[in-house]
Amino acid sequence: MSKISSLKPEIVQVTSYYPPHLGGMENYAAQVAERFACKGYTVSVFTSNIGYSQQKALNFKARVHYLKALEFAHTPIMFTLFFRLLALPRNSLIHLHVSQAISPEVVYLISRLKKIPYIAHVHIDADPTGRFGFLLGPYKKLFLKRVLRSASKIICLSDSQKAIIVKKYPVCVENVISLRNGVDDSYFMKRTIQKRDIPTILYVGRLAPQKNVRRLVEAFSLLKEKAQLRIVGDGEDRGNVEQLIKDLSLCSVTLVGTKSGEELIEEYKNADVLAVSSDKEGGAPLVILEALATGLPVVVSDIYGIRELLGNMVLLVPNPSPENFANALDEVLSNPDLQQQLSCKAEENIKSFRWDSIVTELEKIYEEVLP
Repeated sequence: MSKISSLKPEIVQVTSYYPPHLGGMENYAAQVAERFACKGYTVSVFTSNIGYSQQKALNFKARVHYLKALEFAHTPIMFTLFFRLLALPRNSLIHLHVSQAISPEVVYLISRLKKIPYIAHVHIDADPTGRFGFLLGPYKKLFLKRVLRSASKIICLSDSQKAIIVKKYPVCVENVISLRNGVDDSYFMKRTIQKRDIPTILYVGRLAPQKNVRRLVEAFSLLKEKAQLRIVGDGEDRGNVEQLIKDLSLCSVTLVGTKSGEELIEEYKNADVLAVSSDKEGGAPLVILEALATGLPVVVSDIYGIRELLGNMVLLVPNPSPENFANALDEVLSNPDLQQQLSCKAEENIKSFRWDSIVTELEKIYEEVLP
């Protein structure tokens, strides 16, 4: 019997956001929490109440604590997080999902006070945006660096991201582990490529500067092939995306809003290609993995993480300008053979991203951290 199974520590997920709030980090944390709860572990989640409501409440096996929070500069400030973590038993193991400030520093302090080990899971090393973006650089240098260097282990989403984290902060390379995202079994299906009169280009994800959905909208305006664009998601950049659609007089672009579960699977089924025009990703985003599991061809920016993990399954767009993205989309939409080729490659390779294998690897990491 493994050390973690015999000791049965309390596994504590700390994340700024959690479902029903939508996002890749939220989904990752929920998958981990639920799967470990199903394996018999005591799992607690401490997160903000941003995006939560009784109407949207979900049934979780893990104990999820939605803490009252104020959002400032895209950062949830959970007023009681310190005191809730202070009450944890000493045999706890904290899995910290790093994407915003404040929560990592609280976990760092609790670890120092109570000698509770924590794992820092870096989902993305974000770039500055918004009015207070200038504070991000000093924050990383003064605070995040200390949080990462004090973690028992650091998890990155790809080897490329790992190399950047090791060099930038810097941390001991032996302490950093690459662990990719996973995809739920419900998304796996066999796809038949169909030639449609008006094919559908699909985007799924946050409307945020890092995702650069405006680039995709500009690319759509340059297409030679006739198509429609469906944008599934929401976020702080929605107003700018809406204004660009209006400025370009695009009648075939639909802002669908957020979708999940069966509704999201239907979006993948009814689409002809998924387009992701991000400037930066830590690894393989969940939405791309979900699309690949359904056999949907994917056109995506040629950026680290995606290139490393998915380069043989997707069509990469080097120097992803609107013009280059439009050319890549035209190439896929006009070529059913290429669509079939991409779909087959996805079917052959995506199985290694199933959540069961990811959780098995994560359990080994937990075991290494326990004293």
